[in-house]
Amino acid sequence: MPLLGRWFEQEYARLRSEGKAALVDRFEPLLDYVAAGQGLAAMSSMPDLYALADALGEPIWRVVVDYYAGTGEVSWRGNLTTGLDLITYAELMANRLVGAGHVLEIHLREALLYAWLNVDGPGYVPDILTAIDEMAIGEMGAALAIRFELLRAYTTACNGDLQAACEQMLRVLSRMDWPAPYQYRHQGCVLVWMNRLDEAAECYRLAVLGYEEQGMTIDANSARLDLGETLLALDEVEEGLNVLQAALSAAEHSPNVYQVAKAQALIGRGLASQGEPEMGVQWLSQALGTLDGLGWLRSEAELALEHLGLLALMDVKHSSSEWQQARAGVEKQLGKLRSKDLGAYLANLDN
Repeated sequence: MPLLGRWFEQEYARLRSEGKAALVDRFEPLLDYVAAGQGLAAMSSMPDLYALADALGEPIWRVVVDYYAGTGEVSWRGNLTTGLDLITYAELMANRLVGAGHVLEIHLREALLYAWLNVDGPGYVPDILTAIDEMAIGEMGAALAIRFELLRAYTTACNGDLQAACEQMLRVLSRMDWPAPYQYRHQGCVLVWMNRLDEAAECYRLAVLGYEEQGMTIDANSARLDLGETLLALDEVEEGLNVLQAALSAAEHSPNVYQVAKAQALIGRGLASQGEPEMGVQWLSQALGTLDGLGWLRSEAELALEHLGLLALMDVKHSSSEWQQARAGVEKQLGKLRSKDLGAYLANLDN
């Protein structure tokens, strides 16, 4: 984030000149933790930073901490509900304190758009693409432009236009100079869109290794989950389940609850594909319980539908209490979404 880093340096100079160097001294370790992927250390340093920003009368620095706290809640803890609240409030405060178009406000807007994509991508696609189109990306500089073009590619894919998303992503990757594990993970994603799953799996393996070499355990496990999901799609179920069991173990020893839920859901899918739908139902039920309240609304709805679909595969009667309870859960989840496309799947299962 060179432009944001440049603003930090300017702010450091101002703070030191005003006798507020303590805030600089406390903040710099946070950036080191973030760069190293040390989420717990980063989050644990934030209460002191909030207190110091308040004591020194620096509301804009409270917004800075909110930015890292909000993105950390999503990326490190998997709590989209809390992260979205923090990011939304911080973006509003940044608009008030430094104005739209300021480098801090732009980074907060990016984080907010990604949060919307995670809440219910198909439901927010029009808003996200409109927001990107209204921004002067070409005037941001190369680094920020790449970030928003990357967001555009993921949003386009979420909208179902995989050909356009691939073209956008390949343009981004040709200009990206990020560390290798990040590039491997994005390459893996575009290869999945192209249905080149063997190559995608190899990219995810390289991403896992690269993140682990850098000590970035949560990022490594996110790529491991991608690898496990890709192996299931390749019908390499045994290997996929081994990878996913390792991912579940790693997630259970980390603060990231979303990764626990995703691992549980994928293990359920893998077991069901091996002719064990009862086990699949149990694992999907666990995943839904784990996800509850974390804000990943689209993911919850899709899992609830998958769970109901396994009950249908097991010939659970529509009149049974198990079916009715599961169906009510699906309706509840669908009712939280902006998107309406999943309703067709429910109607199909009713027939």
